Amino acid sequence: MSSPFRTFWQKWKSLQLPWRKRWLAGADLAGNKYYYFRPHTAAKPRRILQQNPRIPYSDIVIPVQWHQWLRHTRPTAPTIQELQSDETRKEQLKV
Repeated sequence: MSSPFRTFWQKWKSLQLPWRKRWLAGADLAGNKYYYFRPHTAAKPRRILQQNPRIPYSDIVIPVQWHQWLRHTRPTAPTIQELQSDETRKEQLKV
């Protein structure tokens, strides 16, 4: 369970304010963060990944749902609940 301050901070970072170059789209279970990025005001927003600094670069695994979002195959960012249900589905398939 997250604290009220953390919830507020994530909502603040996800606001698309006119002076911001990037705003938060979401995060995955490994701690990677995904952003919309606009290099200048007239440009179409890009989608970028900021990897978890605690994980070595060679060990980073991007979930399929986020990979689809980064490549504009999926219009909306996946939720944490969706990622968790996919992980439980994978675990059930292993048995």
